[in-house]
Amino acid sequence: MILSPRKISSRLTIFLILIAPISLFSQVKINSKAPEIIVTSWLTKNKSPLELKNKFIVLEFWATWCVPCIEALPHLNRLQNSFAGQSNLKFLSITDESLRKISSITGRFHFSSIILSDTTKATLNNFKINYLPTTILINDKGIVKWIGMPNDLSESLLNDFITDKLVVGNENVIDKSISSIIKTPNDSLRIKYTSVFYDEKTNDFFGMTDLNLFESKKSAQKIFKNVYNRLQIGVKIQNLFADLLETSLVNISLPDDIKNLYVSYCFKRDSLSSVDDGRRELLNRSLERLKLKIKTDTQLSKAYIIRVADSSKLKKSEASEKESQSNLSVSDDKKLISIHNANLKDLMNQVENLLGLNILLDFDSNKLYDITLRLDNFEELKKSLNYYGLSVSKEKRSFKKFFLEK
Repeated sequence: MILSPRKISSRLTIFLILIAPISLFSQVKINSKAPEIIVTSWLTKNKSPLELKNKFIVLEFWATWCVPCIEALPHLNRLQNSFAGQSNLKFLSITDESLRKISSITGRFHFSSIILSDTTKATLNNFKINYLPTTILINDKGIVKWIGMPNDLSESLLNDFITDKLVVGNENVIDKSISSIIKTPNDSLRIKYTSVFYDEKTNDFFGMTDLNLFESKKSAQKIFKNVYNRLQIGVKIQNLFADLLETSLVNISLPDDIKNLYVSYCFKRDSLSSVDDGRRELLNRSLERLKLKIKTDTQLSKAYIIRVADSSKLKKSEASEKESQSNLSVSDDKKLISIHNANLKDLMNQVENLLGLNILLDFDSNKLYDITLRLDNFEELKKSLNYYGLSVSKEKRSFKKFFLEK
């Protein structure tokens, strides 16, 4: 699975943003002429032609699989409602996805903005968008006046914008945020592992440091058929082993003195025969580095079994056959999770660990899907699964328990 720097800002994958070269974030410049907004289709109650000439524009770049984009909706909706009387101010939400895919989200989450699609990707590329969500303010003369993240928008900022009082420097808000975060503690470790991860000449590397630090969930990974590269800064040791052993957190037992331990690591291996080989090697090296051994036992435990109830609702990903990239995004409050062009096994592994449940898929889960689930509680999870034609029931099943010992 690849999590691209162009993609999401969720804390699960934000390390891609923090460690990528700043040049990756060279969007159009503030105070420059905005590129043309190309629209191949659009969703809105108002079917009249979209007239943007001499309008102030709040342009939001988003995607259906981008959880931070969905998280920002209530804030953007409130702002639009506050400026409902301003006919010269337009709120636009643009994606490069199809109307069918967009509808899978707009039917469940409210957008006050005009929803646009540019399946040619020209608008995304012309604005040089590397980060979602990204918000760009374009004045009535077609000049870019502000670039940042939607939650950084405020009523006072928009008031200054539409009255031509907005004064900003040439550096956009995203670049400022990145610059400030990079100047935090543990930079030497972060920079060391990051430089190795992105060094194309380094094909075989393992480094791990155990730190008693806060959970930062900064990560990046590049996983293909014969490549297994992973980077994590500040991951809880229980989460690491649940991931590598492909089981739920509830099946991992650790010694009391390391239960709250966090580790940071970089692992790179090319020329593997399979992804499973990469996972096993990272597991073995991690056990050796932390001087741990694994004992197992089988126990009867409660499980949540997911089945296909209506196959017509469970549609394969719209990604083209040539697209090898997958995306997984989790909200900061862990109440929303989304995948794009990924299999349900990967999704449910994350759901297991977020909710502390044992989940089993009672069908072939290797096909690739685009799915967004709510995790507020079990009922919300059931409702989300039902939207995709999936049912869930509670049963008793036998599970392998893993006891990590020194």
